[in-house]
Amino acid sequence: MVSAYAQMIGQSYLRTVVGPIVRDICLDDRSVEVDPAKIKQGTSSDIDKNAQHLLAHAQILLERIVSSIASTPLPLREICYYFSTIVKARFPDHWHIAIGGFFFLRFVCPACVAPEGCNIMTEVPSPETRRSLVLVTKVLQNLANGQEFTGKEEYMKFANSFITQ
Repeated sequence: MVSAYAQMIGQSYLRTVVGPIVRDICLDDRSVEVDPAKIKQGTSSDIDKNAQHLLAHAQILLERIVSSIASTPLPLREICYYFSTIVKARFPDHWHIAIGGFFFLRFVCPACVAPEGCNIMTEVPSPETRRSLVLVTKVLQNLANGQEFTGKEEYMKFANSFITQ
């Protein structure tokens, strides 16, 4: 319910703040695929370069969001404040995860992965482009959760330095 409300009141924010970066990612023909199992046989894809491109996109999106705090709709800021107050009372060291979980996982990342569903774009991204958007959001989700990549996503471990900085 809160996520739907955030999407409704945050449409303009998503279009103006997140939209340009998502469109840039969609127009960028450089690969960000870092999973060796998903790289097509016979291509000259360099995983290290792809990882650099992926982190660059994540950094730009994060910087754009951080620099737009003042233009974040007031109701969204109030929800974040409410979440932080409630979580701080029970878990004083984890309030930032609650805010990140709401803001990134429930608001920003869904708009990045499905920009056509949030009126950021009218066209549906290609499967390769959607994969790029998914990889960028994986980095942001783990950053929001304060979780490093481990085990099943071994191929994403290069992003751990981005998450812990």
